[in-house]
Amino acid sequence: MKDFLSPDSLIGGFLTTIFNLMLLNILWLFSSIFVVTIGASTIALYTVTFKMTDKSKIQQGVVKIYFKAFRDNFRQSIPVTIMFYVIVGMLFVNFNFSGMLSDNIRVVVYGASIALMILAIVIFEYMNICFLL
Repeated sequence: MKDFLSPDSLIGGFLTTIFNLMLLNILWLFSSIFVVTIGASTIALYTVTFKMTDKSKIQQGVVKIYFKAFRDNFRQSIPVTIMFYVIVGMLFVNFNFSGMLSDNIRVVVYGASIALMILAIVIFEYMNICFLL
């Protein structure tokens, strides 16, 4: 019964992983309070999550790895995050003003908005994947 909750047991390892993921989510929420840091905090979240798949890489602790990845990728992620918000702002303007347009032009604006949405997702995912390598 003593080995039931040890970190080496199946249940203990599962509970440790769940706790680490909850801690990562809390860290991400607190480091994303400032809107500009969402990119860096998301990259740090991805970094720790990918390192969690290999138990030997996570021996330092989740918090230490998270803040190291946040610090390492902060400068690189700011321009991409700002570019992401510019695209989101363009989408917001498109959807708000498209109601005033005629039907034919509205279809074109909606098509452009969908293309901008896809571009924003691609940029954000590209940023996350590139900074992990």
